[in-house]
Amino acid sequence: MNQITVDNTALSQFQQAIRVSEVRDNGGNVLGYFAPASFSEIARHLQILAQFDPVENARRLAMGKGQGKTTDQVFEHLLTLTNDENVKADLREKIKAIKERNS
Repeated sequence: MNQITVDNTALSQFQQAIRVSEVRDNGGNVLGYFAPASFSEIARHLQILAQFDPVENARRLAMGKGQGKTTDQVFEHLLTLTNDENVKADLREKIKAIKERNS
């Protein structure tokens, strides 16, 4: 993640933030978002979002076009990977509910 160092004027404004806030330029354009350090969970999510590359995501989606699986197909596959009868029962229940919902 990139880091930005702010001057004391901007620092005083950031220190007043008590929740996630938009950061805007003088023209009112949104530059990004700021999460106070006390909001560590939100800050962690923002760090993850900052690493998201929409161009790379679109490229990967295009490469895998037509190779997706439905949720019930994924659950069917998971059934083959576990020996835990409780997990299998839970998966079968979910598969049944999906099929009922889709019919």
